[in-house]
Amino acid sequence: MTRLRSTWAELKSRAFPPGAVTFHLGAWSRGALSEEEGMAARALLEEVGAERLLVLHGSAVRLRGETLVVVGPPAIGKSTACGALVLREGATWLEDGLVVAAESGGRWTLIETGTLAVLRGAALFAAGPRRFLGQPGGRERGAADRGVGGVGARLHRFLDRQAFRAGILLAGRQAGACVRRRFPIDRIVVVDDPRGKQTSWETEGRTMTPLLDVAARVPARVAVLRCPAAGSRTEAWRNLALALGLEKAASAEVGPSAGGRAAG
Repeated sequence: MTRLRSTWAELKSRAFPPGAVTFHLGAWSRGALSEEEGMAARALLEEVGAERLLVLHGSAVRLRGETLVVVGPPAIGKSTACGALVLREGATWLEDGLVVAAESGGRWTLIETGTLAVLRGAALFAAGPRRFLGQPGGRERGAADRGVGGVGARLHRFLDRQAFRAGILLAGRQAGACVRRRFPIDRIVVVDDPRGKQTSWETEGRTMTPLLDVAARVPARVAVLRCPAAGSRTEAWRNLALALGLEKAASAEVGPSAGGRAAG
């Protein structure tokens, strides 16, 4: 067993060059840091000269010279809305699924971590098997989201986990000696979660603390818009689309995609 662990550690060190990915991909879902993740978080804090790191469940784009971050609960349309900004407004994707921000001197700076490459790799690996499994629909899809269900739901969950791991490995191999870019955050749109489900965290490199109200923690120098999520998911999507100036998308019947974003 010791030999297997050492072999796996060596493989990971080759697959994950410095700067390719950080601690947050594993720590986010557990809300806790392993010893290895804690070391990576503290190294990142030292690298960027920050006081704390925030792991936000959201997406980020660069639009008209500004960095915009959309934060909110799962399946609310964050990726769909940012994708619409890319297609219709010429925005540039920065991160998707999980956004890591460094807090220092009353400022938040987005730290590029390679999450976007991981999710794209995961989608690439999952595309083939999904053709045979089919997309879960209706009751089965809801069961898959809750961690229950029949054989189909379990197969989809297994596929998502394996595709996510493969995406991490693929991103690590492609990144090479990654130079991490940094972008001062200019605007944040926070979609309130009426269920109060915890989806964002902050850390000093040793523990993960729930970030219960992201909007309340945003520094004064960053423009923040709180977007209500009351009502159905369709209503929440329309509120988000309107907040981002996507009036045509808000009036459409098409809501957030069901898409296989690994982090939601």
